[in-house]
Amino acid sequence: MPNSDPGGHADAVAHASQIDMAFTGNYRGCIWNAQGLLASQTSKQEAKIRRILQLLEQQDFAIISETHSTLGKSLAIDTRLKARGLSTFWSHGGHRRAGVAIVVRDSFLDSLGGVGAR
Repeated sequence: MPNSDPGGHADAVAHASQIDMAFTGNYRGCIWNAQGLLASQTSKQEAKIRRILQLLEQQDFAIISETHSTLGKSLAIDTRLKARGLSTFWSHGGHRRAGVAIVVRDSFLDSLGGVGAR
């Protein structure tokens, strides 16, 4: 009996449908201009971290602008957020300007299948 799919096209299509696909489920996110998330004053920094945690009670991710972050400052925050099931991705601007952070629930990353939390 001749092979009805000699090039294996059906297998290739089936494999491609399992990988490299855009997420099509439901999600909730927000954007917040923190105006200096990693402020020099610890009291301001604490209030802003509490705000992130509050935002993520109802969201899968938050995009935070004006973080004023550096690698060292972000590492300290990463540890605290990771303990609460959150992953962070940073683009640093400097201790006095710019910077962006994306904070994502690990459970949301897991739902993406294959991306996973780091």
